[in-house]
Amino acid sequence: MTPSELDLLLEKALSMDSGQRDELVKSLQPEIARRLSELVAASESLRERPFLAKPIAGQDIDATLGSGQLAEESASLSGESLPSGGQDKLNDEKTLGAASSQTQFSNLSGQQLSQSQIGPYHILKPIGEGGMGTVFLAEQREPIRRRVALKVIKTETPTAAVVARFEAERQALALMDHQSIARVLDAGTTQTGNPYFVMELVDGKPITDFCDANKLSPDERLNLFAQVCRAVQHAHQKGIIHRDLKPSNVLVARQDDHSIVKVIDFGLAKAVGNQMHLAGERMLTQFGQIVGTLAYMSPEQARLNANDIDTQTDVYSLGVIFYELMTGSTPVTRERMRAEAFDRVLQSIREEEAPKPSIRLSESGEAIAGISMLRRTNPKRLGMILRGELDWIAVKALEKERSRRYATAASLADDVERYLRGEAIEARPPSVAYRTRKFLRKNFLVAASLLAVLSTLTVGIVGVSWFAYSANQAAKSEREQQRIVTEKSRELEATLQLADANLARSQFYLANARLNENRTELALDTLEKVPPRHRKIEWHFAKQKCTGGFCTLSDSEYAINAVAISPDGNRVASGGEDATIRIRDTSNGNLVKTLSQHRHRIEDLVYSHDGTMLASASFDGTIKLWNAETFELVKTYSDHGSPVNSVAFSPDGTRVASGSDQELDRDARRRGEVKISTEGTVKVWDIETGETIRSWTDHSNHVHDVAFSPDGTKLVSSGMEVIVWDLENGKKLKTLEGHEFHVTSVLYSPDGKRLLSAGDRGRTAIIWDVQSGSRQHTLRGHNEFLTGAIFSPDGMSAATASADHTIKIWDSQTGKLVRTLKGHQGWVRDIAYFSDGKTLVSASRDRTLKFWDLSVTDEEASFSFDGPVNDLAWCDHSQRLAVAGPGTSIQIRNLKSRKPIRTIATDHNREVNCVDISSDGQRLVSGGWDATACLWDTETGDLLLELDTKTDSSISDVAFTADGKHIATTGDSVNIWNAETGKHELAFAEHSDHVFAVSFSDDGRWVATGGAKDKTAMVWDRETGEVKLKLPDHRFWVYDLCFTPNNEELATVASGTVTIWRLSDGQIQRQFKHDGVRRVAFLDVSRMLTANDSAGESTIKIWDVQTGEELLSMDGHQNRIEAIKVVAVEGQANYFLSGGYDQTIKVWRPIVASKNKLIRRKLATVQTPRLTD
Repeated sequence: MTPSELDLLLEKALSMDSGQRDELVKSLQPEIARRLSELVAASESLRERPFLAKPIAGQDIDATLGSGQLAEESASLSGESLPSGGQDKLNDEKTLGAASSQTQFSNLSGQQLSQSQIGPYHILKPIGEGGMGTVFLAEQREPIRRRVALKVIKTETPTAAVVARFEAERQALALMDHQSIARVLDAGTTQTGNPYFVMELVDGKPITDFCDANKLSPDERLNLFAQVCRAVQHAHQKGIIHRDLKPSNVLVARQDDHSIVKVIDFGLAKAVGNQMHLAGERMLTQFGQIVGTLAYMSPEQARLNANDIDTQTDVYSLGVIFYELMTGSTPVTRERMRAEAFDRVLQSIREEEAPKPSIRLSESGEAIAGISMLRRTNPKRLGMILRGELDWIAVKALEKERSRRYATAASLADDVERYLRGEAIEARPPSVAYRTRKFLRKNFLVAASLLAVLSTLTVGIVGVSWFAYSANQAAKSEREQQRIVTEKSRELEATLQLADANLARSQFYLANARLNENRTELALDTLEKVPPRHRKIEWHFAKQKCTGGFCTLSDSEYAINAVAISPDGNRVASGGEDATIRIRDTSNGNLVKTLSQHRHRIEDLVYSHDGTMLASASFDGTIKLWNAETFELVKTYSDHGSPVNSVAFSPDGTRVASGSDQELDRDARRRGEVKISTEGTVKVWDIETGETIRSWTDHSNHVHDVAFSPDGTKLVSSGMEVIVWDLENGKKLKTLEGHEFHVTSVLYSPDGKRLLSAGDRGRTAIIWDVQSGSRQHTLRGHNEFLTGAIFSPDGMSAATASADHTIKIWDSQTGKLVRTLKGHQGWVRDIAYFSDGKTLVSASRDRTLKFWDLSVTDEEASFSFDGPVNDLAWCDHSQRLAVAGPGTSIQIRNLKSRKPIRTIATDHNREVNCVDISSDGQRLVSGGWDATACLWDTETGDLLLELDTKTDSSISDVAFTADGKHIATTGDSVNIWNAETGKHELAFAEHSDHVFAVSFSDDGRWVATGGAKDKTAMVWDRETGEVKLKLPDHRFWVYDLCFTPNNEELATVASGTVTIWRLSDGQIQRQFKHDGVRRVAFLDVSRMLTANDSAGESTIKIWDVQTGEELLSMDGHQNRIEAIKVVAVEGQANYFLSGGYDQTIKVWRPIVASKNKLIRRKLATVQTPRLTD
């Protein structure tokens, strides 16, 4: 008998009276009976000692690591939890586990408390214990001050098994970094040599207790459960199996208005993977021992010598927790575990199917009312909720066969979240065939006997019946009918799958059309209707475009008109139609202060340059100055008497300028009435005295905006025109005219040499030269009038906001559009840059503020190169990128760090034109304008071979076969080389002139080449040079080509057209026409990439190969794109790369982010220290 079984037997014996206990002892084998009697006697003796009746000194359960942690530790003492060695059995001692643990805990508590200090941690009090260690509440006082949980081995001379389990738990926690897993902060040994480690202090309850205490509904419980699954999935991805998941190891705490989940106690964790082991792991699961907690144990754990434990064990335990959250009971009830023998309980875990949650609930008797009340519903309603999909999820998670459970904890979380969203779940009831197989396996003898009887009867009947032939014919006919039914079923299934794919495709096309029309809300709704199985890379790109900025704040019920950022980036102020100013903390989005002294809507907000004051302009005719730190009202200027549209601080902070509609009736203003005129007023105020320094009424209509020059000597204002004023003498310096109607915004560039103005009806912005008054650039592209325009802090970019719901970013030096930001559902009323220039905030009539990370574009990342990019080569195996540029060198880059690993100084005399990397990443071939081709070692940069191309023509393209054994080079002809020896194998000269492109089929047998003057593509045999297909009639040079992933078709690029040819007969399958197409690549057989340069725009487009429809277009490059490469991870196209003449390399991968997340990083100036992870 194992120690674990003996512990359970002892617990059962101690619960009996003396007569029942004697009967139990008599029924056992002599040796087991003797050991049990000794343990019972030791237990009775220990119970008589006074200290057992006393609580542990200083113990305060309310301030523990968490009541869940204490409950788990107590469970280890009670014997319900069965870790290796039967609660860490100490050597050969035959004492009662619970009493022994209590003694050790008392001794250790006294010892440690007398020391008052373990390492840098001041011990406050013990807060919990288990079979392995003691947990103390401790305080760290330096280098930072915080309270932590400190766990230390409680025995003075710990065994190897105890130390191993202790060290395994520490290592397991240290490997993980997840918000829902308790973090390890430190580790060491005490003065007496006992190991300890320090964890974050979690003040929470077991998930089941928390849910019951707060009477959470089933949906609320499922939301928490999904977080637990995500945490367990993180552990699995780190190679860690928990092996003891149960409610007491899943704590939930309240933080602000949110529930925070923490998975704790990895004391039984097991490492998985070939290269990963936890310290002493083999000592934790010794021969013949059961590891885990009975009620939550998987069938594979319930076997003796259960070494075959994988992540499916945790999935099963999660299923038990799911079951208990829904029904209040575990599949094997605790009453049954107490009543039945240990072996019988293990057998039931291994073999008996758990009743569905809805059935267990119906069997709960009188308890059902209490269970329903704790879930804020009634028994009938709760039964209806559980019946169906939640039953199916539980059954799938609790399957005895691992292959039938959810494949991962994430899959279980996904199904739960699908249920919560009202989508179809993946779990389904077991089929009739499966239930039949289960019945036969369980009742084999009965089924065999029945089969034998039936077989005998059948043989007899067949033997004596003259109807044998007719029966045989009937059976044959039935089989034929069955074959027809099966065939039709397959056809129907294929038709349904095709219809499903077509519906998903149609929904995506509709969403994309709505996105192009800037109807982002409808586009997002339509995208969400595309089933997850059809959501490919273009779907994620489209969703990223719909969701807009990385953070959205929307706690206002009214349109937001104005926004301002404090100079240090720590505060964002916004004001709108509700006459209220809201101040928020940019590090977390929290509301700091609300200012409500204005009587009408807020029109403008601005911080002073030193950040000490905030000015607000309002439709109520006033300007208010606020202390930016204390939020006290400093001054109110009310001489305008009409709506004030704008306000600005002078650079030195001594003056304020404002623009408004002109006052007509002062008596009406004194009566509290506001009247609007057709002429505007510009005023300049002295902040200290409040006196008006300057006042102008030269504008022919309302004054919309004012701005000081950077040196503070001039002021610019906008109405129907733009006027520049001399602040020293008050004279008008110049008037700039060019907008068709109102000029809604005007601003100086940071260097004061340019002005940026935004028009109303003309839908344009203009960049002016201040000195000459001439236009430098006119920015066109918005579909509605412009509401604002600003320069970036470095003056290199400009941003414009419009009533078309978009923001556009422009290159202020060239006037070219860089990108468009979409995501708002209403007019964008105001925009502001953070001082780092990398982040923009926008205010909209859709009642939201959006924060935009301008360093994140359609592409995930972009890094610069020291010249135009001629070609890229990518190796999936080594995850390295080769870049050919304007010189004679080649860069090898690490894609993750974006940094060069090595620069190969080639022997080419002229520019390197093309490159390719072998599939193992060891060799690189290059071709140059000097008509040479070379083979290089990517690790050392050494020249391996120089290929004698025997041509005076430049090398336009090079390629390796998939196995890396052969190389193709193109020039006046195509040459095939042995990649190992450099031996020339074949010269292909069927093209009449220069050959631009070459590509190998996956098996390396076929070569495709594209010619220049002959305007022809050819497919030919690599070994013989025999032409298989000649594909003529291209209108111009064949500039690029490639095989489809299944090698059944070939794509060629010529004269703005991509043509897909069927290789079996050379017929054209489809054509994609788009001006400026230069490059082509395939994501998979159904989706194609093209690089396009047309009308000054460089884009990458994703196409549906089957329908010829454009799926998505992505901007980013500012000049011609010369290369696109698909990056595959485990055979799947996850993202792609591009390089161009704009000297950039871009990584295109959609960023999958959570919806409505808070600001993800501290947005501050460079002078403000940033917190790092």
